[in-house]
Amino acid sequence: MDIYKESINLAENLNKYGHQVISQEIFDAINYSSTGTEALMRIRFVLKDFLGHDVDSNFQLLERVKNVLNKINAMID
Repeated sequence: MDIYKESINLAENLNKYGHQVISQEIFDAINYSSTGTEALMRIRFVLKDFLGHDVDSNFQLLERVKNVLNKINAMID
């Protein structure tokens, strides 16, 4: 699956589990970035910040966040 589709699916799941602000930031990164690299960097920043806080969320959602973040890191590092 393409990283943008995965990011959109992740944003939808984050929204479903009560993380609307993070979800919207991901959608904004995809919809309003000038370049693909900018979008990925913004998504990476948002996901790192999300994981950096004591997030009370379900395990599978956190694993999806880590998975998408790892894929983005592999693409832009």
